[in-house]
Amino acid sequence: MTIDRPRRRDPVVTFFNGTPHARATVFGKTMLHGFIGALLMAGAPWATAAPNAIQWELDVVEQGQIVDQFKDVTSLGQARTETASHTVQHVLNCPPPADNPATPDFKLTRTISLSPIHLGADDITFAIDTREMIEDPVANPSASGCRLPPEARVVAASHPGLMVRTDGSWTSWTVIEHDPSLVYRIKAMLAAPTSPTQ
Repeated sequence: MTIDRPRRRDPVVTFFNGTPHARATVFGKTMLHGFIGALLMAGAPWATAAPNAIQWELDVVEQGQIVDQFKDVTSLGQARTETASHTVQHVLNCPPPADNPATPDFKLTRTISLSPIHLGADDITFAIDTREMIEDPVANPSASGCRLPPEARVVAASHPGLMVRTDGSWTSWTVIEHDPSLVYRIKAMLAAPTSPTQ
C-alpha cells in the first residue's frame, strides 16, 4: 500500500511565488522572530543580568601607619590592579661624593591586584596578589657617624581567599610580620545598583 505524502514547501520560495499560504507562513515566522528580538532589546532579565558590583577599600599599614589607600568598585570575578610609588630620602651623615653632592633618592613601588571571587550571604571573598618594594632597617652608624644606606628588597605575596564581611567592618591580612611590619586591611560591601540611562 502506498501513501502519498504532501510535498514540503519552502515558505520563502512559495512567498516569492505570491501564494496567500506562503505569505501567512513567512509573516508568522517574522512576527515570532520580531517578538523574541523585542524581548532582548527591551532588556529581558535573562539577557541583561550583570555580575554583582563590589565596593571595597584597602589600607596599606606599615609599622602601624597608613602609607597608602586604594578604593574601587569591581565586578564579581573581575580584577583590579593598583600601582603606587613614592620617593624617600635618608640623612646618612656621610660626606657626599664630589660629583653628586645631593642626598640620594630611593624610589619604592607597590603593585596590588585584588579580585572579588565569591559572594556569600554576609561576606565577600577576595583573591589578592601583591608585590612590594620595601626597605630593610638602616644599619647602625659607624664610628665616624656615617650610616649605611638602607637596601631595598622585593616581597611578593598572595592570598587565595581573604573573607571580608559585608557589614563595613575591617579585615586584616598580615603580609610581613616585622622589619618592617606590613598589614593590608580591607572592608567591602555590595555597591548600590545604578539606574539604567534613558
